[in-house]
Amino acid sequence: MEIIWIATGLLAVFAFLFMKERIKGHSIKDVILKVCCSACLLTVAAMAMSINRTSYGIILFLGVLMGCTGDLFLGLSHLNKEHKRKNLLTGIIDFGLGHVMFCVAVILAYIDSVHMLHILIPFMVAVVLAVSICTLRRKLGLHFGRYLPAVMIYLFLLSFSVFLAISLNIAVAWSSLQMKIFGLGMIFFIISDSIISRMYFGKIGNSPKAVISNHVTYYLAEWLIAFSILFM
Repeated sequence: MEIIWIATGLLAVFAFLFMKERIKGHSIKDVILKVCCSACLLTVAAMAMSINRTSYGIILFLGVLMGCTGDLFLGLSHLNKEHKRKNLLTGIIDFGLGHVMFCVAVILAYIDSVHMLHILIPFMVAVVLAVSICTLRRKLGLHFGRYLPAVMIYLFLLSFSVFLAISLNIAVAWSSLQMKIFGLGMIFFIISDSIISRMYFGKIGNSPKAVISNHVTYYLAEWLIAFSILFM
């Protein structure tokens, strides 16, 4: 447990330094600090997994890992203009795979305790929400361009993760500490992604307020998901 709290403290320090650097603009230094933040998150997830050894925890760890690689590719997309589209698309795909891992982990962990409707309803709601946002994207001030197919799939996976977490919490009557922590992490995740979508595809750009709010909620999301492994 001590290593988890040390890694959490280092995460807070590296995240602060990263955001301070990122506000100035894009640089190799902010990418290095981003990698340091990811290393801290993975340490928290790995230590939680070593303390509470379950197959579900391993899948959640893989989800955190995919999120960290996705975050890295998003950072690289600003440094290498020649490969910007490839890096951005890879980042979106990696984040999407991370959400697949999150969903698989909690479904397998709670499948014997819930009715299938607690999984199917979030699935259908996620489909409707993803299609609705992509259909109304211009009215919402979002311009996905050639990234539209990837964004639509990612929106579905993100929405499914969030609504699945809420649904499973309701199904177990909010009795699972792991699901409550995981669910809070998913709430922070969707807040973070709603901000970053306007940074990349909207008009708010890289304002200091957007950079800070996006990354604070993102790191809280990933930390909570990683920490929840302790209680699976």
